[in-house]
Amino acid sequence: DMMFGLAEKVFLLRRVHLRAIDEERERIAQDFHDGPLQTFFSFDVHLQFLRQILKSDPDRVAGELESLQAMARDQGRELRELIMEMRPVDLESASLNSVLRHAVEGSQKSGGIQVRLLSDDPQLQVPRRICRQTYQVLREALNNARKHARAEHVVVTLEEGTDHFVLTVDDDGHGFKFSGVYTLQQMDEQRIGPVSIKQRARQLEAELTVESTPGHGSRLRLRVPVPPPAPRHIEIPE
Repeated sequence: DMMFGLAEKVFLLRRVHLRAIDEERERIAQDFHDGPLQTFFSFDVHLQFLRQILKSDPDRVAGELESLQAMARDQGRELRELIMEMRPVDLESASLNSVLRHAVEGSQKSGGIQVRLLSDDPQLQVPRRICRQTYQVLREALNNARKHARAEHVVVTLEEGTDHFVLTVDDDGHGFKFSGVYTLQQMDEQRIGPVSIKQRARQLEAELTVESTPGHGSRLRLRVPVPPPAPRHIEIPE
């Protein structure tokens, strides 16, 4: 019975791992579809139009080419961001604090947004699985704040308890389409809120609340339980 239970746990962990990989691939594929692919279609349409008016209106062609060049620069920056997101994060010896700082610095380098991280000195021993999922939540929240909410400033706060930590992300962007404070269950019932972040909150068995004031920003709060560290095996000399 013990061996069967262990095998079942290994099987379930494997399924969760594969599901997480599939969800990440789906998110990346959606990012490519909504970003680079749509832009390349737009390039093709613009270039066909320029060919048609090249002889009749050369001055307008010059202006359109400047616009296309700006689009190409923006697209190049977005592709670099996607590539950076796909690079694995070294979590072997990293604390939760340093992992979140890595996400903040990556968002700062993307430009167009100022992000500040406020945190206490790290005390909890947070497993790598939880560090990785929390990193993805923060990266997604910062991405939403910059790209969709058009925020200029974001404050990220990390507070630790004895058996949990709380991650809070405040931004001054446009907010979500809904107004008020909603829990994960309420967002699921009404089919609102950031889908990817909700999925990761469930995987973390965390409490998630999102507060939105359209036109005046939003707040995301994630309370994550942390299991106690495994007891060290002490060898007793014979």
